[in-house]
Amino acid sequence: MCGIFGFLGKMNTLEILNKLECLEYRGYDSCGIAYVENDELFIDKEVGNVSNLKKNIENKECMLAICHTRWATHGSVSLLNAHPHTSMNKRFVICHNGMIDNYKEIKNEYNINTISDTDSEVIVHLLDYLSKSYDTLSSISIIRKIIKGSYAIVIIDRNELNRLYFLKNKSPMLIAKDSNNIMISSDQIAFDYNMEVIVLCDNDYGYIENNGLYVFPNDINRNSFVKNNTTKQIARDKHYLYEEILYQKDMVIKIGDYYKEIDLSIFNSFLNECDEIVFVGAGSSFYACAILANYYEVKLKKRCLFVVASELASFNILKNSLFILLSQSGETADLCNALDIIKNSNSRVVTLCNNVYSTLAFNSDYVFPLLAQEEISVASTKAFTAMIYVGRILIDNTFCNNKLILSKGIAEVIKIKDRIYELAKKIVSKKCIFYIGKGMDYHICQEAALKIREVSYLHSYAFLAGELKHGSIALVDEDAIAIAISTDKKDFVSINNSIEEIKSRKAEVFLLSTVDSNADFYFPYDMISAIIFVQLLAYYSALLLNRSIDQPRNLAKSVTVL
Repeated sequence: MCGIFGFLGKMNTLEILNKLECLEYRGYDSCGIAYVENDELFIDKEVGNVSNLKKNIENKECMLAICHTRWATHGSVSLLNAHPHTSMNKRFVICHNGMIDNYKEIKNEYNINTISDTDSEVIVHLLDYLSKSYDTLSSISIIRKIIKGSYAIVIIDRNELNRLYFLKNKSPMLIAKDSNNIMISSDQIAFDYNMEVIVLCDNDYGYIENNGLYVFPNDINRNSFVKNNTTKQIARDKHYLYEEILYQKDMVIKIGDYYKEIDLSIFNSFLNECDEIVFVGAGSSFYACAILANYYEVKLKKRCLFVVASELASFNILKNSLFILLSQSGETADLCNALDIIKNSNSRVVTLCNNVYSTLAFNSDYVFPLLAQEEISVASTKAFTAMIYVGRILIDNTFCNNKLILSKGIAEVIKIKDRIYELAKKIVSKKCIFYIGKGMDYHICQEAALKIREVSYLHSYAFLAGELKHGSIALVDEDAIAIAISTDKKDFVSINNSIEEIKSRKAEVFLLSTVDSNADFYFPYDMISAIIFVQLLAYYSALLLNRSIDQPRNLAKSVTVL
């Protein structure tokens, strides 16, 4: 799940690295750049994020460049393992996102010696080997048949500095053009606004030249160029995570306005014609799936299930199932693999996605945009909320009318951020944090616990209120703190019983509720208010512990490798 950016045209190194910086959500363990200035190729690498690279590179005018920001899979975080990688004869330079499943077999078969521990390096040495018998384009075509796995690869050939080569399978790769440059990237966020963008298909390969783009095989059904409507993140006073949490009070209004006018007849026919609905997600989107499955089952009186994407291969798919996939990036490897399984079963697929240029979006029967704008912080907040709001609107369009109430509820939570900060002080002083809830609230608890783990690195867990006494209460003592979430009146008694059980074990407990006016934190609006609360609590906990909030350790946002 690394980030790649490349271009051919005219751009300076600072501009290039600014664009690479947009992709750091995909990884930030190390980074590197290969660029051509006055027909000479230069390569620079650094451990850490792009800001380290910026410090050591002069601002030079370039005609060609490829660059990379890494999330380590094969090999530790080091300069040797950082991209770009160079062939033994120094002719080829590559950047790679993905995983080469058979790289060890390739090393043995072609007697390849590598200086790094990465799977990626075998690609550049294969190019060396094949280029003795074939031209570069033919060599790339052959490589596609040798390597197995996922890859988005960009290549510079020192013998052809007027070209930028590429090949793609499973990992995302897009190309954009304007009157001055042709660019290639893992995400359209790196492109300038209103550039013409095309999403490459699996098994595509080709090259960029000054006079255009050449893609093979020549598929008449290829996606055509569309306008890039991505807007850049505005300057911020605090972390992206904080700004993205605050943005949600405006986001829900924009979602409500957009979906008020949308035609849902096709989606409704999908719902009516299926025997069951299966929601599929990963990480935060899986918890959104769980909430929506509960909501849809109550509304539609039809069996609704939710499955972790990585487990779908073991799931028994019925003949007439409708699958609803939830994703922020639309490129998560587990979800893309799940999509292949679903398509092979001839089931219909609907995707709720924040990136409408993504693999999931292009390969689904129907796609609904989340309209959350770019989510830069690795920990998902606004995309998670958007999934729940959009998902609910799709089966009850009158929910669009709640946009102002939801926005007010979010604003009310933000107003008491000082109180949330004080609660965070208690959180960081404890060895364990427990969230407890029932029904849909339990799934909010799961997301809340995940947020704490992601950005604070604290041990946090979610428990079903009714199951607490069946083993988990053994963990509760004076060094623990619990937060109960209650947004459904029918669970009022059960939640309060669980609170008393925890208090009797000397742990502090706080109740967050939309239905109990005596709660420690009361918001008489919607479950989304509770979601915003736990997001802010996670943020302040990480802030107090001085964590790397937007780029937590070991994580990246778009998990494009398995």
